[in-house]
Amino acid sequence: MVYVGDRKGVLHAVQARDATQLWTWHTPNGAAITGAPAVDATAGLAFAGTATGTLYAVFTSGPSAGTLAWSSSLGGGNVQSPVLDGTDVYAASTDGKVVKLAESTGTGAWSATVPGVTIAPSLDPTPGGILAVPTTSGVTALSTATGTSLWSFAAPGATTPMLAAHTMYVGSSNDNFYAVTESTGQQIWSQTTGGAIQDSGALSLSSTGSVTGLFVGSADGRLYFLSHTTGAVLRHAGLGGSAHGLAVSGNMIFAAPTGVMEGVRTFGELVFAYGTRDAQLRPPAAVNGTCFVTGQNGTLWAFTPYGQTPQ
Repeated sequence: MVYVGDRKGVLHAVQARDATQLWTWHTPNGAAITGAPAVDATAGLAFAGTATGTLYAVFTSGPSAGTLAWSSSLGGGNVQSPVLDGTDVYAASTDGKVVKLAESTGTGAWSATVPGVTIAPSLDPTPGGILAVPTTSGVTALSTATGTSLWSFAAPGATTPMLAAHTMYVGSSNDNFYAVTESTGQQIWSQTTGGAIQDSGALSLSSTGSVTGLFVGSADGRLYFLSHTTGAVLRHAGLGGSAHGLAVSGNMIFAAPTGVMEGVRTFGELVFAYGTRDAQLRPPAAVNGTCFVTGQNGTLWAFTPYGQTPQ
């Protein structure tokens, strides 16, 4: 299943293999859905934030599929893409409110204030884990247990961080990409690219969760392959424009520069480029070997590396 929210306040549920739409759900006041929904398939719930400060939980399966389970107001602002751990859901609003709620009921565990929230947070749900909240000035790490601030890292215009193997990887509008220790917020390394980092990069992971590849798109129109241990540039590949998001699946990196979807192998070879005629693609998502991407014109595309049917 693929779940997509739009600016008219509609959450769409479509089959991944053929785009058959199974159901839709509308926000009660028509408020635009902001960011990507988060889905807990085991619980049968999808979570979507809106431009009027509310987080909604919608049933995704059974006789109640496509109906509201609960809602919770964060007060105002845009509620960015929520994240979850199978028990609780975390959401942040551009008004600066960050909350932890029970997935099943929406009951609040804690709320915190983080000024300058810009985009979606990231979660490390392991014991002693953190919620990394990007802001206009950097990243603030909150305790997942209590919501208290643990540390802050300065990086103007921070992207949504990537958390893996006890390390935070984050880009910045100052052209730099950073690796930071999760536990303390201390910088491990930084690497300068030829332009602003406008969205999250992508990581490839081993079966044990260790990082095997780090890929970063820059406003200079290049895809950078970085060493995850030192930040050194291993190689780079030219894209059709500034990359606004990456996704990785197997040995394929999917990039969404302006108006084009591109597939690049992890050693730098361009496999395909597809013109979407949509000037503003959203960051792609890759699941089970298929990459999904949406655009401002209301289209959802599915790509596989060599044209296989999506699974």
